[in-house]
Amino acid sequence: MKKLKLILLVTALIFFAVACKDSSTKNDYDRTETDVVVDQTDTDLVVDDTDIGNTGNTVNDSDADTGDTGSTENRDTDDKGNTGTCQLKDGWMSPEDSWTSWSQLKILGPIGDYEDDYIEIAVTDGIIKLASETNFFTDGFLVNYQSDIIADVSSCKSADVDYDKGTLVFDCRDAMFQFPSQLITDLKEKEMQEAGVGANVFLFHTYKDAEFNAAGIVTSEQTRKSCYLAVSKTEEIEEDGDMYDVPIGDMYGCFEDNVDGSVGENLKMMFKNELVEDQASLLEYVNTQEDGTILEYGDNGFQHVCQCYDEFGTEVNCWDYDGPGGVEECPDYVPEGDC
Repeated sequence: MKKLKLILLVTALIFFAVACKDSSTKNDYDRTETDVVVDQTDTDLVVDDTDIGNTGNTVNDSDADTGDTGSTENRDTDDKGNTGTCQLKDGWMSPEDSWTSWSQLKILGPIGDYEDDYIEIAVTDGIIKLASETNFFTDGFLVNYQSDIIADVSSCKSADVDYDKGTLVFDCRDAMFQFPSQLITDLKEKEMQEAGVGANVFLFHTYKDAEFNAAGIVTSEQTRKSCYLAVSKTEEIEEDGDMYDVPIGDMYGCFEDNVDGSVGENLKMMFKNELVEDQASLLEYVNTQEDGTILEYGDNGFQHVCQCYDEFGTEVNCWDYDGPGGVEECPDYVPEGDC
């Protein structure tokens, strides 16, 4: 199926699709002198709120395996972004009964510059439900990337903390919600709040090596292993005789303070998506090209569901990998001799 950067179908709703598997898009957001500090009294990390904007590398002390903070209660009215007749009502994000894997998210905050520091936003009711796990997100940021807006949310825990060497490993669930900024302009022109289609959502399980200084501040990070866990489920739509795949779900926003989604604007939106998580679908998704062709193993540009890197940052086969997160079995589509 064709994947376009933007499709606008003006009927009762607005539909669009985003091709957002650009390998240059940041997934790990490495920073130096971050606001994450090591608590010398235990092996968790805590956030120093007096430092710079949150990078998302925080550990929830409760339910650390899932990142659940134990609460998704509504914030005060002033925090909800409700103005005039436009309200971000939590009930709107409820998944459809038929969805077995799904995501929901509410975000309130400034859109940052992709090339600059990232600014913490309010994240509420951030949930991604899969067959094997449920993840809760309370930390994140927004960036304007080329013609897209990306909401990045993370839930991390620490492991293998070595205070003598100043090293540790981050074990993270990183989720990205991506949509074209043109959507804001189009919805404003039509005096609409609801898009009628979901964002492009990507959920990763990522392991990162990190170093921290004598003050306990994390000074560097390096991705060692990153695996797709889920992506948006899509459905076919027809436009001018052509068929396209678009994400199943919806987006809702209060855009009275926005013009076009530029850096510095405050964004108030909710997302809900149906997701797909089986390995065959993930492999097909990451290897589908804009012309509809699907790369196979051995083709230039073919991508595995998991990517692994040695301690120097060089990509290696995950079945030859010996870093955080462990080795992966050789996929059945790879010839025995290649393993």
